Amino acid sequence: MGGLRYRRDRHEGGGSHYEGHGSRHEDDRGKHHDEPDKDEVLGYFESRFGLDPSVFDGYVFYIGGRGRLYLGPSADMNGLRVATTGLTIARSDGGIKPTTNLLQCFGSRVTKNRIDISRADAAEFIRGSDIRIDPAVLGDVSDGYVLLVYQGCPLGCGLLKQDCVKNMLPKAKRLNLQHL
Repeated sequence: MGGLRYRRDRHEGGGSHYEGHGSRHEDDRGKHHDEPDKDEVLGYFESRFGLDPSVFDGYVFYIGGRGRLYLGPSADMNGLRVATTGLTIARSDGGIKPTTNLLQCFGSRVTKNRIDISRADAAEFIRGSDIRIDPAVLGDVSDGYVLLVYQGCPLGCGLLKQDCVKNMLPKAKRLNLQHL
């Protein structure tokens, strides 16, 4: 896997580089969180979404609080005060949950468990609503996290259960569009 690095060592102000295997830790509120294991996360992205691990070459994985996994630049940040290193791409708390950030940034490379939706469904999804999907449209898409796509544009993450997609868009990314 070429340039992929995954390190864990504390640096001032923002998460940790991560190296090695996942573990369980307690946050400042006493809640236990699982730290994701690199191979487990990459294996999940590949098996669930068809994302080849090589798409992450040249990036570094960082572990943050509460089981968050970040993808950031491979540049050396020693000496810099960093609030957050990179982009949150997954959360691990009883399983791996991909983020909308991951699916919007790398959605063009997702080959599995993606659902192309209609204009009306896209507008509803962007507003934050759950949507129903015609089972005939699903094909080989399986229950679990999915990427929703409108006209080739990755919209974000949803959780498919039978024919209903639970909206997983963060509230800050929801829009009440008049025209789409």
